[in-house]
Amino acid sequence: MSTDKITLTESFYKTADALQTRIRIHEQYTEPAVDFNAWVLDQIRWRGDEVVLDVGCGAGSYMAPAQARGGRYLAGDLSHGMLKGLDTAAPRLNLDAQQLPLADNSVDVILANHMLYHVPNQPAAVAEFARVLRPRGYLLACTNSIYNLLQYHQLRVEACQALGVPSRPPEEWISFPFSAENGAEVIGRAFPNVKTHLLESALVFPHAQPVLDYFRSMRMGIEPELIAHGRTWAEFEGYVAAVLATHFASHPTWPVAKKAAVFVAQKTNQPHSLGINQALVLMPHCCSKVFPGSARALEHQKENLGWHQHYDPPPI
Repeated sequence: MSTDKITLTESFYKTADALQTRIRIHEQYTEPAVDFNAWVLDQIRWRGDEVVLDVGCGAGSYMAPAQARGGRYLAGDLSHGMLKGLDTAAPRLNLDAQQLPLADNSVDVILANHMLYHVPNQPAAVAEFARVLRPRGYLLACTNSIYNLLQYHQLRVEACQALGVPSRPPEEWISFPFSAENGAEVIGRAFPNVKTHLLESALVFPHAQPVLDYFRSMRMGIEPELIAHGRTWAEFEGYVAAVLATHFASHPTWPVAKKAAVFVAQKTNQPHSLGINQALVLMPHCCSKVFPGSARALEHQKENLGWHQHYDPPPI
């Protein structure tokens, strides 16, 4: 399910607040504890002087670790709100992944993390990544499995159906167009060598509040379905809260399985090949059975926001 620009920039990612909530929850409740961003970045060997383009940078969670490993960091996002909220002196580019405002062979590393499933024309975006990367440059693109957060999505569907609201099944919720299961094929259309690294873990909630907080952070994606069928967010949240109360009355935790992948692709002239290199972090035992631009807009950026529509990094 790709997402249109208006929905992305004016609803889902108008500001970083909801995204920051989810990031905080993942950092606090994931077991076993893993520095996910470091795990992604450490899939390649860094020289320390790379030009890094973060496409779909969001709240900037990769900024500090990428700056620590590379040379120059460029923050890119479709959302003005996300870019405005970044606390950085690094160049900020308001960009569309399908038409990057950079010269050919101008960056060393591209980060495209948890964003390609939003892009309507994924082959165009991946081709753009290949165009702007320098020879031997790397693409790091992570995403989720279609089975990621399965219990969360099952509860969402259950709550909607209990209120008479048809709801998409978990595998259609967000990551299906670019998932752990099919991402290598998508990237492989433009890159001759793609490796896949998998990471399995779980969110282990000790009480209901962080679960409700997570649902609230996703409200903008759920509430339109409720309203369309004459239901309210209060009814939805009330049902979820009741289910969780019943669960925690007899269980100490509510585990939610996580499964993510990072695809590593290098720009080369070698023959096409696809490989799978699985680096697993095992789930807790409790979850072991869970998985089966216009000119006017450009001038506005230059004059008022200090963002760059075009950036040509100097050669290394």
